[in-house]
Amino acid sequence: MILINVLGNSVAVFSVLMLTACLYFILSYFEYLKEEDKRLTKQTKLFATITLFLGLGVPAVYELFK
Repeated sequence: MILINVLGNSVAVFSVLMLTACLYFILSYFEYLKEEDKRLTKQTKLFATITLFLGLGVPAVYELFK
């Protein structure tokens, strides 16, 4: 039972970190969009999408198989 609680807490911390990283990449995306830097705009959009998926997907999968 303790292992499940520790795993649940670490999933919650991981989710918060990924959503924070997603916010950072979204803000960076708009900054690079304003500067018209296509390479960095494309990269930050990709990383924002990945971190959003991880931040929302990992807790959902954890709850599904808990």
